[in-house]
Amino acid sequence: MGCGSTTHGFLKLNYLSGSAEFNLTRGYFENLMQQDGRILVSGWMLCPTEKIESFELYINQKKVESVPVTEREDVARVYPFIPFIINTGFRFSIPWQYETNDINMVEIRVAGIGEGREVASMETWYRSDLYTCLPTPPPHLIERVAAHNSTALYLVTGLQTYREYWSTICKHKSALSIDSMLDWGCGCGRVIGFFLKFSNIHKIYGCDIDAEAIGWCRDNLKSAEFSVIPPYPPTAYADNAFDLIISFSVLTHLSREVQFAWLQEVHRILSPGGLFLTSVHGEFAASFIYPGEVEKILKNGIYDHADNRLDGIAPEGYYKGTFQTKEYTLKEWSPYFEIVEYGEGKALYFHDLVVMKKRLQ
Repeated sequence: MGCGSTTHGFLKLNYLSGSAEFNLTRGYFENLMQQDGRILVSGWMLCPTEKIESFELYINQKKVESVPVTEREDVARVYPFIPFIINTGFRFSIPWQYETNDINMVEIRVAGIGEGREVASMETWYRSDLYTCLPTPPPHLIERVAAHNSTALYLVTGLQTYREYWSTICKHKSALSIDSMLDWGCGCGRVIGFFLKFSNIHKIYGCDIDAEAIGWCRDNLKSAEFSVIPPYPPTAYADNAFDLIISFSVLTHLSREVQFAWLQEVHRILSPGGLFLTSVHGEFAASFIYPGEVEKILKNGIYDHADNRLDGIAPEGYYKGTFQTKEYTLKEWSPYFEIVEYGEGKALYFHDLVVMKKRLQ
């Protein structure tokens, strides 16, 4: 039974595109560390409807090791409603003999095996200089954007998100055709830093409502141009200014009406034929936050009533925890953009990734 179609009662999803192209997986790479001629790859992974009995590690598409699952009581405390939740941990330690450079990343993939077949999978990139290739912000800024203050996890998830976005961008647009890009809601630079380091895009801009985070980016990521923007549009950017606009975990915190206002503004500043990639909390994410209640809370297509806190940065009541169905997103966002891809669970194995194009005029 695939994770995208059948559940144990807590996860009632209806993927309107039919069966998912891969089993939907939840988890994190928590540690990628090279030391004493070895690399440590550790984290946790689950497929909500499949029991994982062992894990396999692939490097550059070659299987290098298999290990049994380890118990993760911390994960089980967060998701006690998921069967088999205790057996979700993986930890590999293998000799390291791979070189990296600014062009080629090392591909890391961990596969979850159940009943002799692969039932879940997570992928990322790794570099031997991962923890030194970019400046890192102070812990309180990391916690503001990532809900933790680990510098290592900040960089691991930043590179993973860059991989997910950049690989998707290159499916739909020639990298050489991108002269300018904007990271809308860049925070303290978790993703834009890797675009600056590795994408070779000529002009890169970042913006956010968080003035302190933008100040840190200006001081430490000097090859980009950063701006503080208001919580509500418009921005000061010119019409058709960018060939590419990205955002991660921004529309996931905006109400329906504010989403529409920003979709209109993004449309204004994106060039005709340009791409807009953004993440949303879809049914998969909602099933972990509202187990057994997904159909109820998403009966109108979107749930934007949960207030989150961003004290001193966002106006009171502005910052939400917003969840929406794929059907809602496709229907309500299509008037603004041509939606060219919708990837369920394809942003950090939690968010859905929506790829849009501004129609040619």
